[in-house]
Formats: sequence, structure tokens, C-alpha cells
Amino acid sequence: MDVETDTATARSPRRPRRHDKTRMEAFSDGVFAFAITLLVLDIVIPSGEGDRDLLGACLDQWRRSTSPTS
Repeated sequence: MDVETDTATARSPRRPRRHDKTRMEAFSDGVFAFAITLLVLDIVIPSGEGDRDLLGACLDQWRRSTSPTS
């Protein structure tokens, strides 16, 4: 390797990398898919005071979601 080439490359100003907008589109698609899934399943965020309340609320949601007569 040529030393002059390496130093010239190291001193050249870096250009910001331009990302395709496809990454942002894929991320937003995932966010919308997750939100729509929550809406369709009618999952509500429980209001409780602690971890035990959260665990009980999650179990109630699970039973409600998996019961054949929901």
C-alpha cells in the first residue's frame, strides 16, 4: 500500500451516509402492524399498582384471547 494514498484517504472529509428510505418504511410498517394487531385483539393496557397486578392482568388477557367464546 502506498502511504500517501492512506493519509490522503484519512484526511478527506467524510460524507454522511445516505440511507434508503426503505429502512424507515419497513420500520413504520412494523409499528403499524403491531398497533393494528393490538387493536384487533382488543388488548388493553392494565392499570395496576405492581408486578403482581400486571401478571394477573396478563393472565386474564390470555384467557380472554384464547377462549372459544370471546
